[in-house]
Amino acid sequence: MERRRRARINGCLGELRTLLLQSHIAQSCRRSKLEKADILELTVRHLKALTQSNGSEDVARSRFYAGYTDCAREVSRFLSTSDGIHNTLRSRRSRSCYDLVTSPPKIQA
Repeated sequence: MERRRRARINGCLGELRTLLLQSHIAQSCRRSKLEKADILELTVRHLKALTQSNGSEDVARSRFYAGYTDCAREVSRFLSTSDGIHNTLRSRRSRSCYDLVTSPPKIQA
């Protein structure tokens, strides 16, 4: 039982080592043999970096949606206050702006 557990741990560490060496994470540690502690340390560092970048992507996404919403509202306000725009066009564009504000396009990360 213990032998199988150790084999699983070593197998996973081997996979992590391969992934780390293939990526740019272990560029400074390009040794033929990374110790288990090195593998775990680099993995933790990489996961922390991913977590931080996901947080900044969420902030960027919410800022994008806020700007998008403000722009659509401004267009709608312009249409409602401008003279010389046909009522049908004004109505369609205002409806389009409303639809875009209530369900803005999805942005891909």
